[in-house]
Amino acid sequence: MNSKILITYASQGGSTAGVASAIGQTLASTGAEVIVLPVKEVTNLDSYQAIVIGSAVHSGKWMPEALVFIQQHQNSLRRIPTAIFQVCLMLAANNEQYKTFVPDWLTPVRSQIRPAAEGSFAGALWPDQYSKFTEKLGLRIFLATIKLKAGDYRDWDEIQKWSEKVSALLLPKGIYG
Repeated sequence: MNSKILITYASQGGSTAGVASAIGQTLASTGAEVIVLPVKEVTNLDSYQAIVIGSAVHSGKWMPEALVFIQQHQNSLRRIPTAIFQVCLMLAANNEQYKTFVPDWLTPVRSQIRPAAEGSFAGALWPDQYSKFTEKLGLRIFLATIKLKAGDYRDWDEIQKWSEKVSALLLPKGIYG
């Protein structure tokens, strides 16, 4: 029987969903059955041998639905091997001061579970995909503040390497199926 892995995430603009999908593809290449779903669509963790949880980070915080998911399922997440990842555009900024805050973003998660692995990845942002003028303007001001242009800053090689490491941590040899 193949191992079953859940990759679940909270994403606002789709960048984190894309990272979750890439992680899922890498883990599926091990022969495991991989399910990729938003946290709002997951109700039960009993059928999974490993779980990866990801969230977009906005204003230095994980998305509320990701934190609610962890709180609701913390007993299972303490029992099932779990890894976490976060995606934030600020990680693409060429400013080391921004990056000093990255570990703090994980504090609310670490207070509830002990992940086997943690990953932090730069994200993507396209203000024009938002419909409200105020959202577009706010995102453009944010980009100017961190001195970035709209675009995709995800490092797919870094994400794949992290996923391969996570595979070895969450699914020791011999339980692939």
